[in-house]
Amino acid sequence: MPAQAPNRFVPLSADATLASRIIDVTVTNPAGDVLGEVVDLAFDEGRTLRAVVVAVSVAPGAMSRFVAVDPAAFTLGPDGGGHRRALLAASLEEIRAAPAIRYRSGFAE
Repeated sequence: MPAQAPNRFVPLSADATLASRIIDVTVTNPAGDVLGEVVDLAFDEGRTLRAVVVAVSVAPGAMSRFVAVDPAAFTLGPDGGGHRRALLAASLEEIRAAPAIRYRSGFAE
């Protein structure tokens, strides 16, 4: 009997979170502070989601810096205004002190 071809197609449940629903989502903490905005998703060579790239403003009107956050650290849900939000248990000081990554749209170094 010939070897069975790998399954290339998978079922997707109705409650699956799609990347298009995460990109541009505001990141807040439980205190309601705005920590940044999701700008990208990073996958490792094994095609596993490795990090959520967040643009963090270090001060009002300042350029953003980018940090990579463990996807498991987020809780996704509605913001009460009909939009989605990403909740991250971190203070403004913690996310601003997180190691920055070099990021250009579509490429992280």
